[in-house]
Amino acid sequence: MTNPSATPGPLRGRSYLLLDNSAWVFVAAFMALAGIDKLFHYPGFVNAINDYRILPIPLGKYLAPVLISLELGVGAGLCRRSWRRSAARLSTLLLVILTIAWSANKALGARGICGCWFSINMGNDRVHLILNITLIFLSLLIWYGEADRPLALDSTSERVLRRRPLD
Repeated sequence: MTNPSATPGPLRGRSYLLLDNSAWVFVAAFMALAGIDKLFHYPGFVNAINDYRILPIPLGKYLAPVLISLELGVGAGLCRRSWRRSAARLSTLLLVILTIAWSANKALGARGICGCWFSINMGNDRVHLILNITLIFLSLLIWYGEADRPLALDSTSERVLRRRPLD
């Protein structure tokens, strides 16, 4: 019986590996830079969260450190092979939730910037949406690409750790 991940298919080969490696590097860099950008604009980021109309009370001072930590964690996690799949899953979840929150906030008539990418989009809604959709797609690609790859060799037992198959 052949290993399905070893057989060539539409998402295998050199071009897929190049896309896969480019994807995690791009998402990792982007998430890390977004977290660092928020640190540089911390008061503005807190105010942007407080301006969200979907929140019943101002939660910026509580949510800001959590969101920044998550972004920096995703950026770092994508750089380590053994954490990449989990980091891609967290990135996908985080980006989907933030995109839904941003869209709901815009639908409720909010006019301020969201605070996601201060130095990149400067309040341009179209750029913001394109960035989020691109990052969600790339995060899903990374998550899918890491699903059937073996982990690095375990240094204590020299055996290859295999990921569980998707259910």
